Amino acid sequence: MNSIKLNGKHNVEPVRSTQRAEVVRENDPYTDKVSGHPTSDEIRVSERAVALGRLTEKAAQLPDVRTQQVEQLRSQVQSGAYRPDAGAIADALLKSEE
Repeated sequence: MNSIKLNGKHNVEPVRSTQRAEVVRENDPYTDKVSGHPTSDEIRVSERAVALGRLTEKAAQLPDVRTQQVEQLRSQVQSGAYRPDAGAIADALLKSEE
């Protein structure tokens, strides 16, 4: 519980208690009977989180750049053979906005 203390200049200073109530769990198999501290920790992860973890690991193994496709486009641009379809690009941009 918090209390109030007056200092020598009649200013109010809050004083906070640092005492905590001890919880005794007599029949809890995860609590040490002598110290009252937990004997083990347990974490449960949902199936969705496990699947997300697997997918994240797989994605981390993929290369950052698709080298073959980059080289193909580079050679087309350098030779002047690269002619992107403006209509297809516009359609794809509009579709991504939906």
